Amino acid sequence: MSALQIKVSSIKSFILLIMLLAPSLFNAVLSVINANLFPINTGMVIACELLILSYFAWFVMSRGIQVQERFIAIPALAAAFMLIYCSLVAGWLVLDYFRLMLICLLGYLTGRRMHIGQITRVIKVLVVIVFAVLLLEMISIETYASWLSPANYYANTRGQEVSEFNETGLFNNALGFEGRYGYGIWSGARTSSIYLEQVSLANFVTVLMIAIITLKAGFSRIWLIFFGIFVATVLVTNEGRSSAALTLVFLVGYFVFPKIPRWTAAYIIPSILISAWIFLKNYTQGYSDTFAGRLYRSFNDFYSLELFDYFGFAASRLYRLYDSGYAYLIVSGTIIGFLAFVYLLLAHSQSNSARASRSFWAINLFYTLNLCIAATSVFTIKVAFLLWVVAGFASVRRSQ
Repeated sequence: MSALQIKVSSIKSFILLIMLLAPSLFNAVLSVINANLFPINTGMVIACELLILSYFAWFVMSRGIQVQERFIAIPALAAAFMLIYCSLVAGWLVLDYFRLMLICLLGYLTGRRMHIGQITRVIKVLVVIVFAVLLLEMISIETYASWLSPANYYANTRGQEVSEFNETGLFNNALGFEGRYGYGIWSGARTSSIYLEQVSLANFVTVLMIAIITLKAGFSRIWLIFFGIFVATVLVTNEGRSSAALTLVFLVGYFVFPKIPRWTAAYIIPSILISAWIFLKNYTQGYSDTFAGRLYRSFNDFYSLELFDYFGFAASRLYRLYDSGYAYLIVSGTIIGFLAFVYLLLAHSQSNSARASRSFWAINLFYTLNLCIAATSVFTIKVAFLLWVVAGFASVRRSQ
């Protein structure tokens, strides 16, 4: 290989690294610009996301679709059809389901075209950046807020007004409230790092745990120790409840997942929905920011859906379902879109290796459990794209 070919290859590898980091980092970059240079608006955020997804669409198509990937025609066609159908029914462009499926499918197909060194390099760089900003946030909230000003960024780009009680510049929910769950170790505001708000940082830790148990062979012991320190720091300072629980599940799952038959995953969602129905019949306290209260709201929304809601006639109520995952999937993509996503979860991995089994079970549990109390936060490009890159890689590799 000539020196010129080596240089071109290095440039391509660097561009790919930057683009793989972009889904997680671009909001932080825009937030810094918004706080220190000029105002950022919603259109600019959309343009950045479109640019990122367009790059990976080119990345995938330039390498062709493989025979083993033809199964994605079902979720891909479902996403395209639901974009047209739901928009016609609603009378305006309904992008929610199409967008979330596009993020998942492009991430998955990208991961299938990468080798382990490329993915582990991205994860290492990303964790170092997130940890560095996290430490800055822990040491000096004032400096962090002045550099990124998350509250103003979300006000400008999402229309979320800064609370009159928020004088920190942080995202509103960072302040928490009296009586909220916590470990009693960290007394500061809930941390967000580059993700600007708390839920995405918590979800990133969960995605990192999936990457660790899937790609463990690609990390040295020093890196695994570093990741452990990072995860512990986030769990303590972010005080996420589901992320802490799933971290423990995935640690145990590293040993257990390869032993569980994958066909049993098809019973997870029916079991959850039956259990939720029984829960609703016995829970009388209504909504509160407790685990039980959030379950109540989510599944009360789900079991309150009417027949036409299953066929795209409730798009005007989507904004009320951002924390009600199962209802959100059905209302945004109809019952057909919901089933197409479930199909993607169950059919995405053809490999029988232990690595593939760990990834398969982890991603299935990530979604089936998180959708009990969340919706848009588990499909955002900030965390979902990397998750599906890992899933895509594991789905075709045979080594342990």
